[in-house]
Amino acid sequence: MTDIRRVAEVAGVSTATVSRVINNTGPVNAKTREKVQQAIIELDYRPNKLASSLRQKETRIVGILQTDHSTHFSSIFADAAEDTLFNHGFTTIMSNTYGERMMEEEQIEFLLDMRVGGILLRPFKDTSHIPSLIQRLEKANVACVLVESYPVDPLQFHANLNNVQGGHIAIQHLLEQGHRSIGMLLPFEPWHTEGPHDLRLAAVQHAIAKFPEPVELHIKRHNAKDQVAFGFEATRSLLEASPEITAIFGTTDLLAAGALHAAQEMNLSVPTDLSIIGYDDSYVASSMHPRLTTVSQPITALGEATGKLLLSIIEDPAIPPRSVSISNILKVRDSTGPARTS
Repeated sequence: MTDIRRVAEVAGVSTATVSRVINNTGPVNAKTREKVQQAIIELDYRPNKLASSLRQKETRIVGILQTDHSTHFSSIFADAAEDTLFNHGFTTIMSNTYGERMMEEEQIEFLLDMRVGGILLRPFKDTSHIPSLIQRLEKANVACVLVESYPVDPLQFHANLNNVQGGHIAIQHLLEQGHRSIGMLLPFEPWHTEGPHDLRLAAVQHAIAKFPEPVELHIKRHNAKDQVAFGFEATRSLLEASPEITAIFGTTDLLAAGALHAAQEMNLSVPTDLSIIGYDDSYVASSMHPRLTTVSQPITALGEATGKLLLSIIEDPAIPPRSVSISNILKVRDSTGPARTS
């Protein structure tokens, strides 16, 4: 295997000069630099950047730690963050926690052993341990940005999608279409009181309270793993108990898809008899018939913003903590329309 000594020998320079060329850490005249670069090409030399970084006790490596990289949200987020970091000279290590606290701790230990310069962390749902974790990372001089972590602590760096704004644009669309009796489907979030779905619900309740006309909101919550099945059953239950409902808002596209299946089984026309709106803008939304109106989450923008925030902390560890909040976009498709008249 070619090493730095062999490169120096072929180029006719010292190993220190080769190191300066590779790491761009000191002045080297153009002719000498060209000789070293030519030797590197001829010998197909690949510097061991990790070994070098460990010697220097710092790396241009960043960890991206999520519960599951295989999901639609996680994969798009990780790709965007990785591209942003790569364009600034950083390599990323992807790790999964599978929503387990112990796995999260083990992966963080691994990343610290690798001398990472920073970590993008989407923690599992119980975030009570986060303040102590952040203190530990600060002592290790490792920058950290929490992603989609709730509640948002002003003493930590956060990057989130704006769930309040997302809930608001969804309900505002339905109100503008004349809907005054609306069903809402969302999961329970027992691990905290300021999770994304609760924030969307709070936005809906606030908009209805401020609206000049009476609006009825019928809420169904669940702990079900199968969101489509719950959306189906909950919609049937709501419509049987309150047939005056003219719209359903599911806080995920899967819940809205279940609502659409229920409407079709009950021989209701969507959107003539029942409008349905989802949240996420996943592949489900555009593949349904009719296509789902939904709140589109700009996940790529979140990944880019998160990567840039982490880079700014690495560059200047003294900057004060702040949060980045990305606004969502309403995608109006075929599943919503004017409220039916009695």
